[in-house]
Amino acid sequence: MARFAAALSEHPLATQAIGEIVGDVLEQLDDVPDTVILFVSDAHAGALEDMSGAIQRILAPTVLIGSSTRSTLAGTQEVERVPSVAIWAGLTGDPIGIRVAERADLADALGGSEQPVAGTLVLLGSSNYGVSGEDLRRIGKTHPGLTVAGAIASPGAGNRSNRVMIDGDVFTDGAVGVVLPSQCPLVVKVSHGAEMVGEPFTVTRCERNMIVELAGKPAAERLREVVAGLGVAQRVRLGAGLLLGSVPGDHLLDVESTDFVIHEIRGEDPTNGALAVDGEIALGSTVQFQIRDAISADEQLRSTLVGVVGSSALVFAGAERGMRLFEGPDHDAEVVSSMLGTRCIAGMFGAVEFAPAGGVNSIHRRSVVSVIFGDRPPLRFRP
Repeated sequence: MARFAAALSEHPLATQAIGEIVGDVLEQLDDVPDTVILFVSDAHAGALEDMSGAIQRILAPTVLIGSSTRSTLAGTQEVERVPSVAIWAGLTGDPIGIRVAERADLADALGGSEQPVAGTLVLLGSSNYGVSGEDLRRIGKTHPGLTVAGAIASPGAGNRSNRVMIDGDVFTDGAVGVVLPSQCPLVVKVSHGAEMVGEPFTVTRCERNMIVELAGKPAAERLREVVAGLGVAQRVRLGAGLLLGSVPGDHLLDVESTDFVIHEIRGEDPTNGALAVDGEIALGSTVQFQIRDAISADEQLRSTLVGVVGSSALVFAGAERGMRLFEGPDHDAEVVSSMLGTRCIAGMFGAVEFAPAGGVNSIHRRSVVSVIFGDRPPLRFRP
């Protein structure tokens, strides 16, 4: 019995597109899906409510969530900035749908800590959803058995907010999500598109998003030391962007690429040599400078998926990837599909991605987050 299904339509008419993908899902699945996740391009955002109504009538899932986005992916295709609809459906066991209002706390939306929630939360945020790293860390305290994976959609045309949907209700703020039960066999993998350069450093002084000192020296001075030690090929790739990876705690001897949360370096304070980054980094964290490039992105994604077995996957890729990073289209979708040996893949490109790093739920950028489903059937209690 096929437990998962994925489909893609590039038809410019929303009614035709939804008919195509629902028909494909019906052909692939042998039972009613518990969970359905819908990804639609901006061109179809206005039809999101009608599309969800058709899915509810025909597929009748327990939980249906969705998001509009600039670009979608499914199978081995990535459809960037043109009309498209992608769908993923699965027999996941008993899912729980959640709605997070714009200013609501994610942990509170899950019901507080009196009854901790366990499993995997697939979270889809609108482009103005203001979740922070601290919000995700708080999840680890109130719901220690919960993994968070997913993405915040990139803004639509004209910087308009994207739309998110749960069970037919459409919103232009906040987020929606589905908690997949612990019995559903899955693993979450994250891959960054950067090469680690120089040596790792301990953050010895910082103020919010300003890194003042690394291993006792001004952060900007450490940066110049690393750049001075780069090879010719690495210096050429600096034009693609210099990043900073961080992981809480002392990991100078055993840090790996997948442990990092990647930050963009926003600038330098000339008065004290501090570096500004796009997120807070804790005192005592381990950091390492990184260079963004297509070669490292390809190698890292492949190495992350070596030995991973799965029959389906949800894939969330950073909007700076795709044809912005690689020479041709479809790179990440093709790699995930080939490494897992399945075309049952669907997802979207986003501005921000969610996945654990170093065992902690974290915010990522320019990464690929893969929620990979195994072959063992989950427990099902639905009549």
